[in-house]
Amino acid sequence: MEGGPLLGKGSNRTAVAISTPVTTPSLTATASAASENLSTAQQSLRDRLASDLFLSCDPAPSEQTSGIEAAINCKVKHAGPDQNPLILKFATHQDMLDWEARERAYVPSNTSNCPKGKYAGTWKNDAGVVSGKLYCFWTTDHDLKHLRIAWTFTDKDVAVLADGASGEAVYGWWLKYAYLLTG
Repeated sequence: MEGGPLLGKGSNRTAVAISTPVTTPSLTATASAASENLSTAQQSLRDRLASDLFLSCDPAPSEQTSGIEAAINCKVKHAGPDQNPLILKFATHQDMLDWEARERAYVPSNTSNCPKGKYAGTWKNDAGVVSGKLYCFWTTDHDLKHLRIAWTFTDKDVAVLADGASGEAVYGWWLKYAYLLTG
């Protein structure tokens, strides 16, 4: 679909038939840096996440490479991803653009079918405004094949990666909860 998938809106963040991310306001997380053992930059990123979506977050130091200011893995409250989503805050906008180019290279072909692992394009919020890039592709990690959904928030220099063995399950979760930033 042209312009990318859309999520529905509403307090439960459910998707509409042609799904697109939701911009429902919610409270920010209140966990302290000490309780989750996060650095100041990681806690700043954590504080921008919708508190109703995540149980806790852990530092992801191995992901915090050059150009990445903060990296955290967050445990979701709702079923979908098999692994805790990885949330990245880039040091600069160019760092995010470079990361996007690398992720795009993993998409084998673009048939606009994210659950099948073949999508590279944009995604929109419920107002129809492009929020960022979206990449869906199958990958293997520790001999387990899973669908990876990687999406960015262009104006925030933030990216998220969510993986699941069931393409439909992780995509369904993405449709409901993709717009997970509150600030």
